[in-house]
Amino acid sequence: MYGDRNNYDTLVNPRLPGLIIALTLLLGLTACQSQRLTLTCQPPEVVAASPSANAAQGPSRIVSLVPSLTETVCDLGLAAQLQGITANDDYPPDILGLPKVGDMNPDYEFIVALHPDAVLTDTTITNEHIRSRLKSLGLPVIETHIEYLRDLPHELPHLGEALRCSAQAQTLTNEIQTAIATAKKRADALPRRPRVYIDVYNNPLLTAGKPSLLHELLEIAGGENVYADIDKAYPNISAEDLLIRQPDIMLLTSLSAAEVKKHPQLSKIQAVQQGNILEMPSSLMQRPTKRSLQSIEIMQNYFEEWAKKGSSLQ
Repeated sequence: MYGDRNNYDTLVNPRLPGLIIALTLLLGLTACQSQRLTLTCQPPEVVAASPSANAAQGPSRIVSLVPSLTETVCDLGLAAQLQGITANDDYPPDILGLPKVGDMNPDYEFIVALHPDAVLTDTTITNEHIRSRLKSLGLPVIETHIEYLRDLPHELPHLGEALRCSAQAQTLTNEIQTAIATAKKRADALPRRPRVYIDVYNNPLLTAGKPSLLHELLEIAGGENVYADIDKAYPNISAEDLLIRQPDIMLLTSLSAAEVKKHPQLSKIQAVQQGNILEMPSSLMQRPTKRSLQSIEIMQNYFEEWAKKGSSLQ
């Protein structure tokens, strides 16, 4: 049919093919010039950061610049959408083979080359300069503010909306809220709250003060932070001061029990001499994620055993 129509046009107007060719060349030249102008006005990075083909289905190429958000994305069932993570990511194991886009200093060119349709950042971790730079490249930046476990129930619905997984986000929110409420009731049942030292770093000695995630988790679990009087997240302390405070339990996230027992000063602490030492992976204590609930449960199990041991000695 189309062949017949072409033959008819040629017969009626023999000059038509030439006119069509000339018009086509003119339009093509105009399009090329327009394209060159667009590329000149907009950096190549912006062109590379193309949006998702189907935004209604949510982002399909996610880059996470925060390990805690990487974990949360997986908790939301979106692990398959992750295209890039940081060198500091270590959980869950299934995503560790993904491309690394840097650590605290992201590789902007590499991120752009991954063509993400969502770049996850957090205002408590990712500084303003980095977030501004990502936005200036035309990258679709999603910002959260999750410093404490208590922030998750507030921020998860917003993250779920941005990632088009509101139902999963609400389910996870409910799970976390229920677990926290259960943990607090369990803590209230302790005959006495143990006084706990939180080891954050060993050289120099760093602990967790009141405005920190570690303090929050310890408090939910039923422990009392021996450095709750310090209004700083991670203050330097001295071994001499720790000896004066004499905690009931040593909660270790950087030192090992063997190292503490060999330490010339820490080994004099009564809790060390009695073997009241709980070793905890730092990633369980220092990231506000669903896994924080595991750290609370581990602490509560230990505190209950500690309480039983104490009552048997009385």
